[in-house]
Amino acid sequence: MSDVMRCSDCGELFGFLAREVCGDCLRARDEAFWKARDWFRANHGTSIRAAAEALDIPVGMITGWVREGRLVLKSDATGDTDLAKIRDDKLRTDELRKAFAESAGTRTPPAPKKAPPTNPRTDNGGMYGRRSDA
Repeated sequence: MSDVMRCSDCGELFGFLAREVCGDCLRARDEAFWKARDWFRANHGTSIRAAAEALDIPVGMITGWVREGRLVLKSDATGDTDLAKIRDDKLRTDELRKAFAESAGTRTPPAPKKAPPTNPRTDNGGMYGRRSDA
């Protein structure tokens, strides 16, 4: 028997399919994606907010498609803070990766550990009469 979960969009119960929405809501999201994609192709330079208002789609859903790489916005829409935030996050991530790569190349390796002294113990201390010094 499969697990049952509640759809995060409509609240209906459905068999768990490794996603948070039922099949009907997934189809509705896909239709909304294709509408948004066609909208951005027809209206170059429009902002995410303008598209969301015109198509009655949540802004978060459109920015999610941009983050996933399903939707690529090539124009710089003025006044679109969501798209600017996505770009800033990507630039910040790229800068951190570059700084990490540079610091890894200049880092000196740690000094080798000194070997423990080689004084054999005469007693068999430790748990159950055995002792390992390694």
